[in-house]
Amino acid sequence: MSAIGEGRRAAEVIDKYLVGAAFCRPNSGRQNAAPTELPRPYLVTTNPTADDYADYNKKPRVKLKHLPPEKRKTNFKEVTARITETQAKKEAMRCLECGCADFHECKLIKYTHQYNVNGDKYKNTITKAGADEKIPNITQTPDKCILCGLCVRICDEVVGAGILGMEGRGFDTTVTARFGHNCPPEICIDCGKCAEACPTGALIKREVNNGNL
Repeated sequence: MSAIGEGRRAAEVIDKYLVGAAFCRPNSGRQNAAPTELPRPYLVTTNPTADDYADYNKKPRVKLKHLPPEKRKTNFKEVTARITETQAKKEAMRCLECGCADFHECKLIKYTHQYNVNGDKYKNTITKAGADEKIPNITQTPDKCILCGLCVRICDEVVGAGILGMEGRGFDTTVTARFGHNCPPEICIDCGKCAEACPTGALIKREVNNGNL
């Protein structure tokens, strides 16, 4: 019973933390402890429309075959049929989750929480450029770029390829490959260092469908 009670109290504290409400820290010696204020975690919320996913290929889920009800009651066979190996590979290549693939490693979100940054100050200056795949095996999302220049420097100074560069001025500045043109595979050595250096997920290493799970 004690474990159930502690679990309930923990759930209440977690709920208040997520909504930014005040709560009293557990203290057996002080029953009337003053409530502790906790800041609400900064989350990026959007209202997506069909146009936001226009650049993505829509791949339907594999339809499973089911045993008709009239046959189910006469035997103990599996109700749902299994998918083939080919279908399993196709299903594994589908996008199963919307949102930033690098959210949990994003340093921008980390420092936003650490320094209690007010992200609404520049919210009206955001422009949507959509996903780009001009760099081989790299998905580039300029909307998430903070123009830190790490990808440009590591491509030039560490790898020695010099593929990436800055283009534009002010809020219209973007990181492009070869002045906005597609980068030939023979020039990019596919090292993925630019994606590793990116602190916000603006560059994500894209998995190549080579027929393997």
